Amino acid sequence: MFRAGRVIALFILCHAASLAASVMAPLDSIGLQPLWSASAVQQFYAERENRPIWFDAEMPRPALFSLVQFLETLGDHGLDPDDYHATVLREGLESAPNIPLPERLRNQLEWWATDAFFALSVHLDTGRAYPGRPGLDAVLMNALPQLSVLLAVAVDHDQVASHLTPRPADPAIYAGLQAALVRLEGMPEFPVFPVGTASLRPGERDPRVAQLRECVAAWERFALPETPTAEISPDDPLIYDSGLVQRVMRFQTHMGLEDDGVVGPATLAMLNTPRTRRLDQLRANLERQRWPVLEEHGRLIRVNIPAFTLAALHDGQKVWQTRVIVGRQYRPTPLLEGKINTVVFNPTWTVPTRLVKEDLLPKIMADPNFLEDEGMTLYQRTAAGSIPIDRTELEEMIATGTRPSGLGIRQAPGKRNALGRVKFLFPNNEQIYLHDTPSRQLFNRARRMFSSGCIRVEDPLVLAEFVMGDEPGWTPERMEAIISAGKTRGIRVEPVAIQFVYWTVWADAQGNNVHFREDIYDEDAALARDLARTPWEEAT
Repeated sequence: MFRAGRVIALFILCHAASLAASVMAPLDSIGLQPLWSASAVQQFYAERENRPIWFDAEMPRPALFSLVQFLETLGDHGLDPDDYHATVLREGLESAPNIPLPERLRNQLEWWATDAFFALSVHLDTGRAYPGRPGLDAVLMNALPQLSVLLAVAVDHDQVASHLTPRPADPAIYAGLQAALVRLEGMPEFPVFPVGTASLRPGERDPRVAQLRECVAAWERFALPETPTAEISPDDPLIYDSGLVQRVMRFQTHMGLEDDGVVGPATLAMLNTPRTRRLDQLRANLERQRWPVLEEHGRLIRVNIPAFTLAALHDGQKVWQTRVIVGRQYRPTPLLEGKINTVVFNPTWTVPTRLVKEDLLPKIMADPNFLEDEGMTLYQRTAAGSIPIDRTELEEMIATGTRPSGLGIRQAPGKRNALGRVKFLFPNNEQIYLHDTPSRQLFNRARRMFSSGCIRVEDPLVLAEFVMGDEPGWTPERMEAIISAGKTRGIRVEPVAIQFVYWTVWADAQGNNVHFREDIYDEDAALARDLARTPWEEAT
């Protein structure tokens, strides 16, 4: 459902529209372009006794022209204006300017305009393809009382655009994505770097260097239009010289790659991403910016999964950022939100059942010392409780054909503990949390997909300071002392909002300095397809 804040006190502002004496024909008697929600539109007019709202005395009201003007801007939001009847509305109004329109056409324009307004009230406010939301028809029928008031106020005061303006998660990023989308739509296809060849390294002489210059220049014209590059004619145009290396390294940084200047497979894949796919990514990320966010005044933790980053925000301003490790492609980190309410120092690790079966039992059978070396205890859950068992007992079960059941593994606190020194808990149904890790070297990788879904944090004690900032007496020194003592201790804290997002593109407010990230879970293409789908196309 759309965010309710937009309709607070609208009943106070709403006054009765001047209505034509004529009564509209019912929907089933009018030939129409398909609607997003015929049931919601029909119910709206039934409650008005089929009286028009967009027309007065057979003439279109100013708000109808304003609506058409707004619809023509939807491309800037990554949406197709004709999905919302833009062309048929415009052509209908232009067919007989300054004279009363035929009754049948007036009725058609009424239904199209109302359908567009209702659909956009949801699509621009909370997204067109927000995961897990009921179908639009159900949402509109449920919200019809509020939408009816919203529409009346927008039409009466000719404020259609202001009532449909999105409220993105980050307004500056949204504006930047819009500017980048408009710019890329006006550009030709990107040049292509030769595929299937060896990596190109700094200082090498290679005929491909000329093509590399073309590829990097095309990207700079799109992603860095306000940062002119000083082109100096090289002594040898086939040498991969230092100037071009620096430009490639900047490209790699903006793509979240290792900035080593080597044009290897990862850099090649990013260079050769087609313009059409980049357009899909921009549209997909505009859509994600419209999805509901935790509107927190105070502290918020935002994990951007494909960027492998965690940002700490206070009143909407980023105050700190660190690197994180996310789930593997076959065990992806889900999109979640909630409130961190517990910090655990020196945590134990109760290994999820799936990981016991798929990951650890094979290691136990292969290495007699695995459990002891990792500080782990193997146990079996029974009616009488959890009973510790050793590797020998496990081998006997397997040897006699007894299928081990109810097996669990718990890892004691310590240097080998997979959760490190601290973990952060928030209620969710996916058993996902944030935690430290002893595998510190993995944070130096550009692609950090090594977990089974949980978030590993590079600077967990700094995060603990942020989370426990309102708790009296919790200084870094006190935290270190608890960790040094080695005993597990859980601390309930004032809840801090946390949200996982999947943003693969962002830019500054002017659309400059555009950053892309690898679509690690293949979500962009699927979302782009969803955005291109309409109910009437699905039905054919």
